Amino acid sequence: MRKILGIGLLALAGAAAAQQPIEETRKANPDAVLRIENVAGSVTVQGWDRSEIHITGTLGKGTKELDISGDPGRWNIEVEIDEDARNSEGTDLVLRVPRGARLEVETVSADVTVSEYEGPAEIDSVSGRIEIQGRPRALELATVSGDIRAASDRAVREGDLESVSGEIVLEADLEADGRFQFETVSGDIELRVPARVSAEFEISTFSGGITNDFGVEPEKSSPHLPSQELQFTLGGGGARVEATTVSGNVRIGKL
Repeated sequence: MRKILGIGLLALAGAAAAQQPIEETRKANPDAVLRIENVAGSVTVQGWDRSEIHITGTLGKGTKELDISGDPGRWNIEVEIDEDARNSEGTDLVLRVPRGARLEVETVSADVTVSEYEGPAEIDSVSGRIEIQGRPRALELATVSGDIRAASDRAVREGDLESVSGEIVLEADLEADGRFQFETVSGDIELRVPARVSAEFEISTFSGGITNDFGVEPEKSSPHLPSQELQFTLGGGGARVEATTVSGNVRIGKL
């Protein structure tokens, strides 16, 4: 019994040593540029009204350090991995940032979650999932296989959402002069907008289907191919929306 207890205590001690808690605070301008890099684990960002960034979380096994550099106008936050480490584990970062800051996030497999946020966001991941909500002004989101889900409580000015096999979902009103582009290879695309939206839509697929809750039906773009296309205008036009996919399905729905 004592031997088993001793082994258990050693295992707990090893796990504790492998996970290093972090807590850092830096001054930041309301419109600061914040670049965040994390290979694996998670990145959680929540906006607030303070002129500072507050970082908490746990550095995973095999992490060299959390490198923070810059000034109140621009901060670079990078999880550095020890190249000699074996069986490295993911790092979980939780950040409170000024609501109007510009986010630039890059991950490999780490999921990214953003909430209560009002600034522009540029987020790239390979297999991580991207979720963003709040009142973002502009979105540039890209993955290879991770899903992308975005929602805004106010009209979005511009959006560029791309994935190879991940699903893309955007729920938001669109500014009248906004420009929006959605592109996948096999991932589905869903755009949900208010019935009063003013926009021009241009949708195309090679082998996927198109569903339009606003009534206008898609047409076959070729009598010899399964491809479909759909072009229609709502509210006199204004915003321009383009969505293309090879084998994914596209749905234009109502909020």
